[in-house]
Amino acid sequence: MKKKPLIGIITHHYIKNYGAFLQAYALQETLKILYPFSEVEIINYINRKHYFTNLRPFLISKPQSKKIMKSIEISFEKKRQLLQYHKAKQYLNLSPRLFNVKDINQREYDTIIIGSDEVWNVNAVGLDEIKFAVGLKCSNIISYAASCGYFLPGQQLPSYVAEGIQNFNKISVRDMQTKSMIDDFYNGEIELVLDPTFLYDFKSEVKGIRNIGDLPYILVYQCSLDSEQIQKIKEFAKKKGLIVVGAGYYQDWFDKSFINISPFEWIELFNKSKYVVTGTFHGTIFSIKAKKNFIAFPTSLNREQKIRSLLTTLGLEKQFVSKMDKYRICDYLVQDINYSVVDKTIEELKEKSIMFLKEAICSKREVSN
Repeated sequence: MKKKPLIGIITHHYIKNYGAFLQAYALQETLKILYPFSEVEIINYINRKHYFTNLRPFLISKPQSKKIMKSIEISFEKKRQLLQYHKAKQYLNLSPRLFNVKDINQREYDTIIIGSDEVWNVNAVGLDEIKFAVGLKCSNIISYAASCGYFLPGQQLPSYVAEGIQNFNKISVRDMQTKSMIDDFYNGEIELVLDPTFLYDFKSEVKGIRNIGDLPYILVYQCSLDSEQIQKIKEFAKKKGLIVVGAGYYQDWFDKSFINISPFEWIELFNKSKYVVTGTFHGTIFSIKAKKNFIAFPTSLNREQKIRSLLTTLGLEKQFVSKMDKYRICDYLVQDINYSVVDKTIEELKEKSIMFLKEAICSKREVSN
């Protein structure tokens, strides 16, 4: 019996983060739809230092509240949240545990896809030459929506970056910063594509999910706000008859926090919200997918560069709140967003992104579909 073509994905599937899980799952499912007669799996290679650095806050955390009993309760909730990530692994078609490049090569992949997520972040603990394809033996190695997070002009890169980039048959990235980082090392075309969470709708996964509350709310996700900003949001919520809900984390000023939630319940929090305040890349994406009035207020250079790139691509620059305008968050929240125009742009980019995957995977070795 003829062996099915094998497509492997190297990404940050092991990171305990909603966006990291959802992008890995979305790319897996998209490829399964595009290539139903191929085997698609997440290459279960884990950068141990990256994994344990990410895990530490779930096991050893600072007090989250001034109230001792509340802090204890939140600590337990964080550990339950960790179990949610563990349960979510059942949705990923993982390869056997692979410990090094030799193990990966022994799987004899027909195509290896590196991405999405910050697999090329040269400023992070997850930096790894395997993610730059160093030592990989495969006739077709491509990147999909790979990101460097942030990159400073003139920044010195590890020597293996230039070496590894030459091993790619085709390259796509999700932001202009990443393109500028590798431009000098790659002779082929570098395409700008959508994050895989834009390619998949998650409808079947979200359907029938547990009720997460009936009160209308403004959702806050991973946004570092000062006391004056917090006061303005609370006043805005009161004026609109809303409560303030935290997604996946706790702050004393939230009316309600949902910490012990699955990645798909996290999506539903965005879907059912009235407004969203976020400081993350995937928080921004799921605000857009849910067609919400939202603002993005990133407080780190990493988040700022990738969110600004995304919003510029989609014509949503006005939803980006700079530090200069940080006390006008609520003014930005009520701005009209013409989602019919945004959706048209997304559909065009989605078509281009799907076409990249089709052409790149079939470019070197024919994969049945």
